[in-house]
Amino acid sequence: MTRAEAMNRIAAQLAGLPDDRIEALAELAESWGKPTVYSTLPVGEKVEIDAALDDLDRGEGVPLDVVRKKLRQKLEASNP
Repeated sequence: MTRAEAMNRIAAQLAGLPDDRIEALAELAESWGKPTVYSTLPVGEKVEIDAALDDLDRGEGVPLDVVRKKLRQKLEASNP
């Protein structure tokens, strides 16, 4: 679907939506229009993140359950 097609589909539904849903859509569109954390990072940090994600895609890295366990331990140790 093209951008124009998507916008036309949305526009076709707007008149039939109740006010609270229109307001929710407006808030959603506004929040999606704001910069993301990733988009505000320096290029070097984006490169590092992208490389790390590529590593994970290849099955490299630490399993999530191990990361969670270590993170939980660190959080518990920092909160006596």
